[in-house]
Amino acid sequence: MTVNKLESRNNTEIIAEEVAILKEMLEESTRQMIGDEAFYNIQKTLVLSENQDYTALESYISELTNDEMVIISRYFSLLPLLI
Repeated sequence: MTVNKLESRNNTEIIAEEVAILKEMLEESTRQMIGDEAFYNIQKTLVLSENQDYTALESYISELTNDEMVIISRYFSLLPLLI
């Protein structure tokens, strides 16, 4: 994992860069801990949510096991703590 140097001079841009770096670190550490297959569930959930495809999101989530949902919920519960 490489550490990125903050390049912006504007406070808002600096904060956005810091959040992006922290999110990247969370993603990498999560992927290493749970594996690519489990991390795919997080990515798919995120993409469906960002695209506001709530019907597909609800369908996808309903097919996940409880253990898979625990992993996803833990990831999304940590994400706001970065900000």
